[in-house]
Parts: sequence; structure tokens; C-alpha cells
Amino acid sequence: MSSYERMMRNASQILFWVAVLLFIGGFAMPLLMAGNPVTAYGGSSGITLRDLVVAVDQGLNSAVWPFFGAGLIWTLQAQRKSAE
Repeated sequence: MSSYERMMRNASQILFWVAVLLFIGGFAMPLLMAGNPVTAYGGSSGITLRDLVVAVDQGLNSAVWPFFGAGLIWTLQAQRKSAE
């Protein structure tokens, strides 16, 4: 079995973990950027509730399509197995 066949057989699992990683990356990036601004006096402004909401939104927006694809492929594979 080639690596391509193995990846296609496990496509839903691969897409699910890609979605998880994209959510974590999409969630972390706005928080990292929000913590970096330095005020005129040298202190950090900190993370606000707005920054947290933006981070969750960004994480969900980046993960929705791979997660949708994983669910779709999983459903198609389950239907194919039940038809056999």
C-alpha cells in the first residue's frame, strides 16, 4: 500500500487534526499579537476581552472548512462501509 492510499484511507482523521492545529494557531496568533503592543511608558497593555473574542473567532474561522471536510469524508466512508 502506497503512502497516497494510506493518506486517502485516513483522510478524515488527517483533516480533523489539521482543523485542530488550525484552531490552535488561529486562536494563539491574535493573542500573541495583542500581548505585544507596548505603551508609551514601556508597559504592556495586556489582553482584553475583545482580544479573546477575536482569537476565538479567528480560530473557528480557520478550522471550519477542514473540520467540515473531515465530517463529510467520514460520513461518506461510513455510508460506503454500510453499503458493502
